[in-house]
Amino acid sequence: MLVDELGVDAEHTLYVADNPEKDFFGARRVGLRTIWCRHARGEYSSRVPRSAEYAADEVLDALGDLPGRLKREG
Repeated sequence: MLVDELGVDAEHTLYVADNPEKDFFGARRVGLRTIWCRHARGEYSSRVPRSAEYAADEVLDALGDLPGRLKREG
């Protein structure tokens, strides 16, 4: 897995994507923390994850909110 190749622990890796239909299921299964960036007018903004397994750990309304989110974590 790429995080292994980079020498990064999965729990210290953040996966940011926009499609709850496919983006978060695999990432969460391998231990990555996930953020759904909904983009107010984006193609997937109104989608609802089919189950908790497909949901992201967190939701942001815009990609521009990511820097502030990262600063809060440190």
